[in-house]
Amino acid sequence: MSARASYGKTLLGVCVLLAVILAFGSASYARVSRIEIVERVLFAGGMAFGDVGPYEKIRGRLYYAVDPDNKYNREIVDLQLAKSGQLRRDLSVVHDTGSVRYVEEIVGGDARNGKGEVEFWSDFLLLKPLDPSKGNHRLLYDVNNRGNLRALEFYNNAPSTNNPTTAAHAGNGWLMREGYSVLWTGWNWDVENPSPTNPPQRISLPIVVNPDGSPLVEWINAELTVQVKDGVKADWLAWGGSRCYLVADDAAKQQQAIMTERDVPDVDVIGPRTVIPRGDWSFARLVTDGTSTSVVNEPANAVSYPAGFKKGKIYEVLYWAKNPRVVGLGLAGIRDAISFFHFETQDDFG
Repeated sequence: MSARASYGKTLLGVCVLLAVILAFGSASYARVSRIEIVERVLFAGGMAFGDVGPYEKIRGRLYYAVDPDNKYNREIVDLQLAKSGQLRRDLSVVHDTGSVRYVEEIVGGDARNGKGEVEFWSDFLLLKPLDPSKGNHRLLYDVNNRGNLRALEFYNNAPSTNNPTTAAHAGNGWLMREGYSVLWTGWNWDVENPSPTNPPQRISLPIVVNPDGSPLVEWINAELTVQVKDGVKADWLAWGGSRCYLVADDAAKQQQAIMTERDVPDVDVIGPRTVIPRGDWSFARLVTDGTSTSVVNEPANAVSYPAGFKKGKIYEVLYWAKNPRVVGLGLAGIRDAISFFHFETQDDFG
């Protein structure tokens, strides 16, 4: 089988999947209410891709408005809490001091607009033929991997980047010569955005609060596995530098946290966990500049363990966490973004 035939079958499967998704939707259900464009430039310096010609890159944010009463949205866990005013906007911001980069979590006001729709946003990036009539009129949606764009890397044998710009980023140009438009949107809220030069795509999802508006706090667990070396003295509560559910502010609840150590995942078969005394470790904040990490002694997103984590061990932390998200809206955002670009010619603001 030729490489072209192999790629063609793969893309055919993707396009069939999109056709099935769109068969269950229509313009009335696609609620991208506003599209904000922050960059619109020629892709790859304006180079022509076969008969299709040049491409352009359009980058910005999609703003969504989701109706909790719409039958296609009722299965989204916790979305109905919006009707009792229990969803808040996530106004978290990325701080970049030049030496460290981290996300500060900020809880905003009611996530609903005047119509009762729940609002949130995601990053997006679209590569499309400069002259749409020369394209194949097909949209390839790439479900990014933890905010990282993969379609050009996999289909065009291009170098990995979250901001494709140059001719090198086009790789062998196969998708472009075939006339595909390629779309990426943020969909998983826990992307930390640690890199100032190659930031992944993000999404800002509503935060669930108690009926009285106070932070919702629940008992959860997190697993840490230190694989690189012995003696690591601090590690993230979420692997890979991802955002995690932050430690609750209540000092008494922080002291109730439990950290254990074990050798294998299935302790019921092999043996029990060993509890590490609470006084031997503490919660902390880790911040990164993309290459190195430093520790700040305040309860937030990490564990400080002065004795040092042991390579290959599995550490589990049970703790009181705050501010859960309506994570199912990330997938609704994918649905509505695809539907928007398929059906619509403009947003609510023209």
